[in-house]
Amino acid sequence: MKNLHTFSASTVKIILCAFIIWMAVGAFKVSAQNPCVPQNLTASEITAHSAVLSWEGTECPVWVRYSPIGDTNYQYKFAHNQYKFLHQLISNTEYEWALNVFCDGEWTGYNTSSTFMTLIDTVSCEPTNLAASDITAHSAVLSWEGTEGIAWVRYSPVGDTNYVYKFAHNQHKFLHQLISNTEYEWALNVFCDGEWSGYNTSSTFMTLIDTVSCEPTNLAASDITAHSAVLSWEGTEGVAWVRYSPVGDTNYLYKFAHNQHAFLHALAAETEYEWSVNLFCDGEWTGYNASATFVTLPDTTSQECIPYDLLASNITENSAELIWSGGGMMTWVRYAPEGDTNYTYQLTFTNSAFVEELQPGTTYLWELNTKCGMGCWNWTGYIVSSVFTTAGDTVGGNLTGIYNRNDQIIGQVNLYPNPGIDHVHLTFISSLSGICTISVMDLTGRTLLTIERDVVEGNNDILIDGSQFVKGTYLLNLRLGTSQKWMKWIKN
Repeated sequence: MKNLHTFSASTVKIILCAFIIWMAVGAFKVSAQNPCVPQNLTASEITAHSAVLSWEGTECPVWVRYSPIGDTNYQYKFAHNQYKFLHQLISNTEYEWALNVFCDGEWTGYNTSSTFMTLIDTVSCEPTNLAASDITAHSAVLSWEGTEGIAWVRYSPVGDTNYVYKFAHNQHKFLHQLISNTEYEWALNVFCDGEWSGYNTSSTFMTLIDTVSCEPTNLAASDITAHSAVLSWEGTEGVAWVRYSPVGDTNYLYKFAHNQHAFLHALAAETEYEWSVNLFCDGEWTGYNASATFVTLPDTTSQECIPYDLLASNITENSAELIWSGGGMMTWVRYAPEGDTNYTYQLTFTNSAFVEELQPGTTYLWELNTKCGMGCWNWTGYIVSSVFTTAGDTVGGNLTGIYNRNDQIIGQVNLYPNPGIDHVHLTFISSLSGICTISVMDLTGRTLLTIERDVVEGNNDILIDGSQFVKGTYLLNLRLGTSQKWMKWIKN
């Protein structure tokens, strides 16, 4: 029987050649589709300082490294796709770049590389036509040409190396707070051609003579009340610090002013104040060289606003009702166990306050701060106080009744001479002997003097030295045992 699988020699050769060609083509396709081998590395859109790199054959993450040929200080860029934009390149320079592909769970290394050449830079990195314009006594506008890159501007008076630095995004910079009638030197450090040029280009300019005096004039106080005043001055429009205090008192208070006036509040009534101005002018502070004085008016409401006859009633283990006479339109009550400064606060618009959640058998100190008149700042401060003790085991389990500092221990209190000059007599009748405490305060509640004196049962006369105080109105507080009294003294 004839063998159907018998072929001639020529046929066999044709079949073998076709098989070899098929195998070669298949191997080429496998190699071309290998995602670990990038192909067709290309640089396009090349300028003097930038280029776009691209490749094919892999879509895996890639690190691109590049540097001028022969320079191993490589720059690195990470690419998520098949191209990368490079900038800040050096002009007219041949670069070599290579790819490191993450493939099959590992990095291939920088095995595939290529080169490109940046173009010649037609833009000069040397700034030209340095100029200063719009010059005043304290400001100037600097400008230059020849480069559009970012730049640092440094400047100082000629011969002074304590430079001031300004960053510029364009070809000009505004300088301020300069010193008048002074020659300045300034220089530019430009970022160009991938690097900073250094401060190689410089120029000078002269500020104008300052026609505005730095010395404030016409210091005046207006709209004076018992507790406030408006201060004003002329001669300069710069910012200023205002300091003030009662005459002879160096515990100054300070106010910052953006213009030529400052409002003072919380002043003591009938008190002479000294104030002075420290101006920022001609690039520096003048110091407190100019000063003036003013006297606040008598306080017609303060005495009426001071609460008196503080009383605690209806005391239980956990609550008490606090009441008082006098005071202003609203009052803050604060209270805490005696010796504890973690106060609890309560605002009331009447002459009473109900306090609760107290500790049994505990002595509480309570104080009042009341608002006098319609002004925002007319608060007396916590200058009156009293005590009470809640019911509990420490007092035998009975209600303690009233523990206040205005009981009948002290009576028939008098001050003379009032008004006075340097000394004042405080007379009163005491129902017991002991040691009393006398405090002198200003109308803001600040304690100026505290003394202790022996007290006998019956009539007492205590001489108080007021020579250290400036003219004004003061509050005297007398404490003896659980009793206290408030008095007003005017010094002429």
